[in-house]
Amino acid sequence: MTAPKPTRDELLRVFAVAIWAKVGAFALFLTRHEKARLKESIGSDIRKACDLLATVEVSEAAHEEATRLDIDLRTKGWHDQHGFDRGRELFHFEHIIPVGAICTAAIAQTSVQGVLQVLRTNLRVVWILKSEDRELTRLGYRSKRVDPDAAYRAAGIHLRVTQ
Repeated sequence: MTAPKPTRDELLRVFAVAIWAKVGAFALFLTRHEKARLKESIGSDIRKACDLLATVEVSEAAHEEATRLDIDLRTKGWHDQHGFDRGRELFHFEHIIPVGAICTAAIAQTSVQGVLQVLRTNLRVVWILKSEDRELTRLGYRSKRVDPDAAYRAAGIHLRVTQ
């Protein structure tokens, strides 16, 4: 008999517990270097949670190009990209809410439940074209986006409603 597949929330809780343990370590006397490595580790947990659990969105322009190439980007992740975009030259896999912002929000929480809520509400990834990524960067939205949806609108990036 096989065990039942865990729910999205059960898997998110695993990441939340791990992140919360690391958040607790910030109370220790740590050097700036140690705090930076700890924050990197939390960022890595957030990226892996996105790999497993985020809904994949697609920009209209990326969808059109992928359709032309007979690729369903909604079923693809960053690790799949070399199979359909050698050299990562056409498409860009993007965290709509930057990992740094999610990390900062997680570190500010006072409980594992708070971290879990941050993960529940902030794990969004999208396939965009490299040209769209360059426009986000040109507008100053590379890794800082107070309002991610407004940043995408300002860059002229229209996200498709996924089905």
